[in-house]
Order: sequence, then C-alpha cells, then structure tokens
Amino acid sequence: MKTILAPDPNPSKPQYVPPPGACDAHCHVFGPGAQFPYAPNRSYTPPDAPKEQLAALHKHLGFSRAVIVQASCHGTDNTAVIDALNWSRGAWRGVCMIDNTVTDDDLQTLHAAGVRGARFNFVAYLGGAPDLKVIEAIVARIKPMGLHLQVHLDAEDILIYRDFLLGLNIVFIVDHMGRVIAKNGLEQKPFNLLLDLQDGFKLAYVFISHDLAVVNYMADEIMVMSKGIVVEIADSDTIYRSPQNPYTRRLLASIPRGYEVAKPSLAA
Repeated sequence: MKTILAPDPNPSKPQYVPPPGACDAHCHVFGPGAQFPYAPNRSYTPPDAPKEQLAALHKHLGFSRAVIVQASCHGTDNTAVIDALNWSRGAWRGVCMIDNTVTDDDLQTLHAAGVRGARFNFVAYLGGAPDLKVIEAIVARIKPMGLHLQVHLDAEDILIYRDFLLGLNIVFIVDHMGRVIAKNGLEQKPFNLLLDLQDGFKLAYVFISHDLAVVNYMADEIMVMSKGIVVEIADSDTIYRSPQNPYTRRLLASIPRGYEVAKPSLAA
C-alpha cells in the first residue's frame, strides 16, 4: 500500500505574520495509528501526524484556529477528529466523514465536539462517487443541525453532479477548489467550470484565501476580516482600487507585483 511524505520536521517560518485569530481552513490529523487505527480499505497509509504535531506547526506559523477535516485514510471512524477537537478547547472546528450507519447519537457527539460539516469523496483514486441516495438521506438529517456538505471532486466532474448538488438544497463546498491543477493557469476549463456554476445558477462562493490575485479573478464582492471582525465589505473593484481600511491596504500591498490577474469574461 502506498504512503505519503511525512510533514517537514523543520518547516521554515514565513516573514508574513498572520493576524490574531488567523485560521487554517483545511488541515488533517493522522493517527497515531496505534490509538486511532486507519481504515482497512484505505488507499494510502500516512505517517502518523497527531494533533500535538499539528498544534506545534500552527504555533510556528501563527495560526490560533483551524478546521480539522476528516482524512479519507481514517474512513468514517471520526474518533481522531473528535479527540483533536475536544483537546483544542474550542479553538478548532471539524468536518466529518459519515455514511448510512451513523446514528443520531453519533451526530450529536460530532456536533458537540465542534463538527460543522460532512465530507464525501467523489474522486476516483479515493474510491469514486458514493451512493447518491445515501447522501440525500444524510443531508436530510444534518441540515437541521446547521451542518454543511463538503464534496471532494475533480472540477471537470461538476457537469456530472451539479444538478444533484443543487437539488440537495444545502450549503456545499467544493473541496480543494475542485482539485484544479494550478500550473495550468486560471483560464483552464476545470477552473472556469467553477465560475460557470456560479454564473449559471447564481450561487454564492465563499473563499477564505490568502491568494488575493485569485480572489480578484473570481469574486464579485469581498469581505475583509481582521481578528474575527469584518473591517470592510464592498464589490471587488472598490476593494482593489480604493481600500478604506488600513488592514485591507496592508493585505493588498502584499500581492507580488505582476501577479495581478484580470477577471474572465463568461460571455465570451
């Protein structure tokens, strides 16, 4: 069975210092396997990277909050995530993986620990699409609890699943930005399928991103937060051309010169 590289034991420290309350919006804990065994049907076995190691990395990088997403190698056994959330004393939130065997008590335990979303894998190397009827049944149970849906799929598969996802009538996130290959640029078809989805169905995308050039490419309206407080909200042109808040001006000043990207024309 294949494995993945272990986290860098000596990560560099960026010059940029995140603001207080900065959140790592997608990260994982792995094991330790002796305490939280990996799923028998997993597609890879990672080196152990438990909650203490993640917390140390966040402290090194300047993050005080995080969203712990259930890794596929743990399957639907969310005990490692629950343990990490409880250990964080409210600093972390979570996204679980569940199936039709989940009980109401399980859902309450997950919610009490800080889980606020449920993740489903559609990508081929992780087993392909789950049973859509199961997702529908689970959505009916988690929506009243205020949970969202997180779908891990390749952007080119949006055409296959978009009607299904929209029909669920629940907030959903396309995980990992649709696994778009960054080196293929912003004009590649998979990336722009995300924009077409937004344009054709009048969806709202919420991106929590450090890459302000990509935000400018995709966003119609931008909300800037500092220390958990909204400091500025306006259409993207206003934000980029005439930022009013000092924090917003500092963020925009961090964009490397020559990296700005023009918005696409979907009518073309």
